[in-house]
Amino acid sequence: MNNIRDMMAEHRAFSESAMAARIRKGVANGEMPTDADCDMLAAYYSAVARGLAVQARDGASRKKLAQIGRLAMSAWPVGSKRGRSKLGRNGFSHGA
Repeated sequence: MNNIRDMMAEHRAFSESAMAARIRKGVANGEMPTDADCDMLAAYYSAVARGLAVQARDGASRKKLAQIGRLAMSAWPVGSKRGRSKLGRNGFSHGA
C-alpha cells in the first residue's frame, strides 16, 4: 500500500514541478508578470485540479465544476512585461 501512496505522491510532485517550470517559461517569454510566484501558482492550481477531480468523482455537476474553475482562474496573474502587473503580495491577482 505504501508503494502506491509513494508513487502517487511522486507523480503529484512531478506534475506540480512541471507546471511551475511552464509558468517560469511564461515569465521568461513575457506571457506572465515578472513578479509571479511560479512555485506558489503551481501549488495552488495543482490543489485546485485535485479538488476538482474529487468533486467530479463525488458527482458534482458540470456547471459546478465550471464555476469552480472560473473562480480559480480569477487568481491567475494579470499583466506581463508588456503591461502592468496586477499581482498582490501573495502572487495572486487582487480579484482572488
